[in-house]
Amino acid sequence: MKYDLSTVPKEYMDQLNVISEPSDYLSKEEKRLMLENERKEKAARKKKEETVAQKNALKNRETNIGNRVLVPVTLAYRPFKTEALLVLDTGATMTALHQDVADRLHIMGFDHAGWAKVAGGNIVRTRRLKLSSVKLGPVERENLDVVIIEHKGPSSSYQGLLGMNFLRNLKYHINFDKHVIEWK
Repeated sequence: MKYDLSTVPKEYMDQLNVISEPSDYLSKEEKRLMLENERKEKAARKKKEETVAQKNALKNRETNIGNRVLVPVTLAYRPFKTEALLVLDTGATMTALHQDVADRLHIMGFDHAGWAKVAGGNIVRTRRLKLSSVKLGPVERENLDVVIIEHKGPSSSYQGLLGMNFLRNLKYHINFDKHVIEWK
C-alpha cells in the first residue's frame, strides 16, 4: 500500500519508518492468487472445525428430565426444516412426532394412516410419512419413516420420540453425569 508522504508534517519526517509487506512486490495476478489461496485455506480450516464440532455437537445439549433423555434433532420435509426436542426412546420401534412439529414442517398429506399402541397401553391414531432427513449431532438419516401423533394432555417438554428406526446400528454412550451423548 502506498501513502502520500506530502500529508506527513515536516517535523515528523525523520521519525517516519516505512515497512513493506511481501505482497507489496507481487503483481495484481499474484496478489489475486494469494488471496484466493488464503480464502481456500480459511474455508478448509472452517470445514475441519465444523466437522469436529459436529462430532461433539451434543455436548451440553442432551437434557435429563426425570428418567427421560431429551435430544435436539433437526427435521426436514421437502424444503422445510425445523428443530424439535425428542425423547431418545429405545423402546419405540419408530420415530414419532407430535402434530405441532408436522405443522411447522407444512406437512399436509400422509402416506398411510393407522393405529399404534403407546407405552401406557393406549391405542392412538397415527399418520405415517417419510421425512427428507432427520439429524442428531453428527448422524443424519435420509428418507426416514415417521409417524405423526396428536399429543393430548398438558404441554410437554418434548415434541415426540426418537425411535429405533433412527437409532439402530448407532454406537453411542449416554454420559448422564456430563449430560452428553458420546458418539463412537
